[in-house]
Amino acid sequence: DGDPTLIGCTVHSCNSGISVVEGGHGTFKNVEVHDNATCQVEVVDCRLQPPVLEECIIGPGPSLGVMVRSSGTCIMSNSSISGNALIGLLVHGAGATGTFTNVLIEKNKVGGAHFSDSAEPRMIGAKVRENGGTGVMVKTGSVPVLQECTIEGNAGVGIWFAHESYGMVDRCEVVSNSTNIMLEGFSGPTIKDSSILLGKDGGIMVTRGAKGTIRECLVQNNKPYGIAIGDGANPA
Repeated sequence: DGDPTLIGCTVHSCNSGISVVEGGHGTFKNVEVHDNATCQVEVVDCRLQPPVLEECIIGPGPSLGVMVRSSGTCIMSNSSISGNALIGLLVHGAGATGTFTNVLIEKNKVGGAHFSDSAEPRMIGAKVRENGGTGVMVKTGSVPVLQECTIEGNAGVGIWFAHESYGMVDRCEVVSNSTNIMLEGFSGPTIKDSSILLGKDGGIMVTRGAKGTIRECLVQNNKPYGIAIGDGANPA
């Protein structure tokens, strides 16, 4: 039942950096976590009183940056997740959630943020940029909300919805990724009031079986197409 507080600490060269599990919670402010062997930060099964991370620097590291799974949740703000060898932010599994506000996710080698297996995170004012692979990957029934985020300059797709995923992209800028937004595999998100600009391999691609709603968006200066709808796709 305690509520530990860590301020101004550095955690490095351990197996796992910070692990909050089985109902644990606490506050971490101005903490640096880097070069730990597995996750830099892991949050598992602590939904009622989520840990709070403020003004933290997560990474670099040889594996994942932040992983939230198995009914875990956390509140993270004004922090960075960068330079990790795998994914910057992974939210995975039914009941896994979290709110990530003004978080910078950059230069992670495999991808920026991945949401899978019915995860329901929220990102507000986040910047996901210059990651290898996909900027934001949403799959297998996940339902994230992205509000006022910038997804820019990632090596792969900017935001990729796949495998019956849903969610919302609201007032975001998706700029200079390969394909900026991809919808496939019976996914059906809502994309509204957003700018989709300067896609190197296209603006918005909707493939067979995908649907979703695209509303009041600016789609400009993408190559070779702004919006491409494949056979059997049915967006509104």
